[in-house]
Order: sequence, then C-alpha cells, then structure tokens
Amino acid sequence: MSYISFQNKDQIVYVSGRERAWFNCLISNLCGGVLDLALNDPNNYSKIKEALAPKQDWVNTHSRNFAEDLHLVFHTGMDEQGIWQGKPLDLFSLKLNTALALGGDALRMATRIHGQCEVYGYFRAEDGPWAARIIEQGLRQNIFRHDNAQYDGWSKVASLLAHTKGTVVMAYSVCYSFPEGVLTQEERETDVQPSWEACLYRLIYDLRGLKISPETWDDLFDHELTLLDLIKNSIRRHNEHL
Repeated sequence: MSYISFQNKDQIVYVSGRERAWFNCLISNLCGGVLDLALNDPNNYSKIKEALAPKQDWVNTHSRNFAEDLHLVFHTGMDEQGIWQGKPLDLFSLKLNTALALGGDALRMATRIHGQCEVYGYFRAEDGPWAARIIEQGLRQNIFRHDNAQYDGWSKVASLLAHTKGTVVMAYSVCYSFPEGVLTQEERETDVQPSWEACLYRLIYDLRGLKISPETWDDLFDHELTLLDLIKNSIRRHNEHL
C-alpha cells in the first residue's frame, strides 16, 4: 500500500496513502460544493463552461452535464487541463487553491501535504512545532484521521515535527523517495551518492523546493487562481459583452 513519509536526517515516520486519498476527497467535495452553488443559477452554467473547458478531452458530451464531468476530474484527475483566457489551466492547482482559500488551518495543512508530498515539500526545524500544532488540531477536528496500526500515523508525524532538530522532508511512495528523488540518473547508478546535507541543499536552493511555513502559508499554487476567481470573472466578462 502507498504511504507518505516524513523524514529528517535521523528518523522517518509513515502515514498510509489512504490519508492522501481522504484529503483528496475532502478537497474535491469542497470544490464540488462551490461549483454546484454557482451552477445552480442556469444563467451561470454556459458562461462557466465556456470559460473553463472549451473542447477539453475530459468533458464527456454524453454525460448529464458539465458539472458531473468536473466533479469526476476533481476526484480522480491530477493532469487534466482547462482553458482560461486562452491559456492552459491546471485543474489540480485550481482545486488546491480553492481549498487554501476556503479552509481553516487544518484543511490548509492537509491541502499542502496532498499537493506537495510528491515534490518533497519540507518543514524547517524552526517551523516544526507550528506544523505539529496544526496537525494536532486537525486530529481533534477529524480532518486528520487517527492512527492506523499498519503505519506510524499523524500523532507520530506531529511528534517528529515538534521535536526535530533538522529539516523534515516529505515524499510519496509512488514516486522516488528522498533523497533519491533529487539525484541525477547517473548518481542513482553509482555506489557513492551525495550526502543527506548535499541533497537537502540541492532541494532547497537548486530545485527551489516548496517550503511549508508561516511565511509561505498564504502562497497559492501555479496560476494562483481559485474556482471563486473563475466563477466571478467568467460571469463578469460575459456581462461586459451583453
């Protein structure tokens, strides 16, 4: 079964990959609710569809409606693109940004973990206690689910973050682990590989890895758009052309 790992130089703890699927469901259902509210007005339906998804492969012309297609993409897709103002629009980032805009701290942390675990999102030691408190809050609110016996669980992740003396890096088991994921192919094929410290430096400074901290807490992903932005602007632009 898949897992998310949280690792400093000396210790690694694991959370079941089912927790990532749980986060995805929470975020996708939140976005679906926003979409449903907007599309309940029949005057908005064609405007939003035309603005967001003209001639996209994921739009099934045989389905009951466009909203069903977009709900399905939010739940199952990670690579689908819409079109917004003539440019490709990454829908995974759109979903994450919407959750960041609407969620409290626990849901925002869940969103960042979901969005950044594959790309080695990391926590500096000085930010570990802050992150641990948010995860503990999420456990109390049941946004983060309580420990699964097969893995270490969120309580141990919170403990690692609260007491770490160094940077904690995330990874997702379907992808390369850390530090292997930041190595070149040639480095992976040799017996002598760069140190943990060298790989961490490469992640932070060369690859511009995504830090999770109070100072990046309000940052949005990629195009920085939310569903709320698209709904507002698609309706406004349509009205301007009436």
